[in-house]
Amino acid sequence: MSSQRLADCLAVNRRYARSINLERDFEAPDAVEGYILTDRAVDALGRILASMFGRKRTTAWTLTGVYGTGKSAFAHFLISLLGPMESPARQVAWDIAQKSLPPDSPEFEALQQKFPKSGLFRAVATAQREPLRHTLVRALEKASDDFWPRGAEKGHTALYFWPVAPILCRLWPTTGGGRKKRVGQNPGPI
Repeated sequence: MSSQRLADCLAVNRRYARSINLERDFEAPDAVEGYILTDRAVDALGRILASMFGRKRTTAWTLTGVYGTGKSAFAHFLISLLGPMESPARQVAWDIAQKSLPPDSPEFEALQQKFPKSGLFRAVATAQREPLRHTLVRALEKASDDFWPRGAEKGHTALYFWPVAPILCRLWPTTGGGRKKRVGQNPGPI
């Protein structure tokens, strides 16, 4: 009788060993590898790209489904695909899109011809036990740091925050006298 263990015969792909965490896996190409664009995912991708580059401008989408059906995996694929061209995660997502989308499809054309090389401003947030404004400020700050890298001059964060500063100012909690209060892990000065 053999005493071989089941673990010696089977190996579970890392992709299926743990769930996706959008903040943790944000720029992790190995978290995108192996993603399969299903018909429903292609349909959702088509709708999102059509609203971005077409005449109809939808500003919000909802992905709903039962636990474990791939909502976070699709969101991770999408944020990787919408990243800057030089991003390793973007390259993996682009390879998946090239294999899954017909070359003459509107989705493929939009990604290939209309998409900016710098990618999009991607603010990713995972809810925590904190006020919603803290979560939003943290996501916007991280996205700002990723999209507009800070210059050599330290202490000039405001110069790089200017495109999202009006949003942050509305979200930022104030104390008496209009002084700004720090929130999140490290919001930095505004």
